[in-house]
Amino acid sequence: MQKLIFIDTETTGTDREKHEIVQFAAIITSDDATEVLDEINISVIPELIDNIDLKAIEVCHKTVDDLLANQYTMREAHHIICEWLSKHVDRYNRKDKLQFIAYNSRFDEDFVRKMFERCGDQYYGSWFWNPSICVMNEVAFLARNHRHKLPNFRLCSICEFLDIEFNEEEDAHDALYDVHKTIDVFKKLI
Repeated sequence: MQKLIFIDTETTGTDREKHEIVQFAAIITSDDATEVLDEINISVIPELIDNIDLKAIEVCHKTVDDLLANQYTMREAHHIICEWLSKHVDRYNRKDKLQFIAYNSRFDEDFVRKMFERCGDQYYGSWFWNPSICVMNEVAFLARNHRHKLPNFRLCSICEFLDIEFNEEEDAHDALYDVHKTIDVFKKLI
């Protein structure tokens, strides 16, 4: 059985070198994504405060003060994430890994890898199969004959296209909400 993990991050900007994760959410599901096996949702206090892109956090309806009131430091968050992952993966077994899945997975994967690196952890690959699965790319292929009907390729637009309810005003850009919607899109794809 393939172990699937759907991940979304909210960050202080789009450049993984100067920005960082401020919310990490993940859901582990059954191999057909119909059953939620476990989930995590944590907020991370930014360390690189001078690098915060105010427009990026505004999209999440957050202020710098909101982010500074988050739950955990980056190192604490990394430790909590690894402890949580270890309930599902034997990181020392090369055949036991989670399949990293996300909407625009490259973005989230890059930020998670960078968090591990900043915490001195070189073993990101002991948790996840490579490459990740990008739900956005899968939808792009399947919707290639309907691209002219889509205003953009944001998750909310794809949900609308696939008749999946999406509350953009209240819930969009919350990592856990976006993970749930990514799972809904993934289930439509399979």
